[in-house]
Amino acid sequence: MDTALERIFSSPELTQFSHPIVFVLGDGCPCDKSATLARIAKFDAAEIPLIGLGIAIGKILLPV
Repeated sequence: MDTALERIFSSPELTQFSHPIVFVLGDGCPCDKSATLARIAKFDAAEIPLIGLGIAIGKILLPV
């Protein structure tokens, strides 16, 4: 998840919009929780709303 968030954040397409909103769909379990939280903080600092939906069946979810 952290790699995907970094690619989105550094994507030139993101700057094409005056008020971007990023929607992320994942399996609900980040591979590297601390790296994912660091990427989320970058979106927060840039005031870019980040909406995430984690869909998991039978997995242990990590609280954020």
